[in-house]
Amino acid sequence: MPKPRVIYWFRTDLRLHDSTALEAALDLNPEAFWPIWIWDPHYVYCAREGHYGAVTNSSRKIGGKPTMSIGQVQTAGPKIGEISRPIPAPKSLPDPGETTLDFTQEIPKQDLDFNSKERKHDDKSYEKISGPNGDFAVPTLEELGFPPATTPHRGRETLALSSFSKIIADEKYTATFEKPKTVPTDFSPSPLRLSLCT
Repeated sequence: MPKPRVIYWFRTDLRLHDSTALEAALDLNPEAFWPIWIWDPHYVYCAREGHYGAVTNSSRKIGGKPTMSIGQVQTAGPKIGEISRPIPAPKSLPDPGETTLDFTQEIPKQDLDFNSKERKHDDKSYEKISGPNGDFAVPTLEELGFPPATTPHRGRETLALSSFSKIIADEKYTATFEKPKTVPTDFSPSPLRLSLCT
């Protein structure tokens, strides 16, 4: 029987004094022994250890090189030959025994819609991926089932720029702007109306 050829993979350091896997590999008295260091980004970038110096030093002691490319590994693989199985695969599996569990499954409540008290209609936004109108647009409050907004503020860049233009056109107001003596929640006059527009 020919002597085995052994590929020994390691990713941190080639521990010569307490590695049972290395000991088992060398106990085979192999014809060829390839210690292959695997590049592991976790240890390079995350672990603060000086083990790569140990990899190089320990590999040099046994005359090996610390790295091996995947191509070299694939080339070396066929040279090892067919790997013998230590035990034959089972032909049948044993009976697992009793598999029924005696318990009552509690179905969780489906009422998880926390916005239902605020909406007047059912939520239609997520019934289809294209939205309620099939146009992939951002749904309006009405389409989401909420009543129309009651605040004077409206979104969109166009409205913000329009409001900003009106304020800038009033040079006296802009030059003498002072934060209104109102609470932050007041809509009119808004405490941050000018700064919001800028």
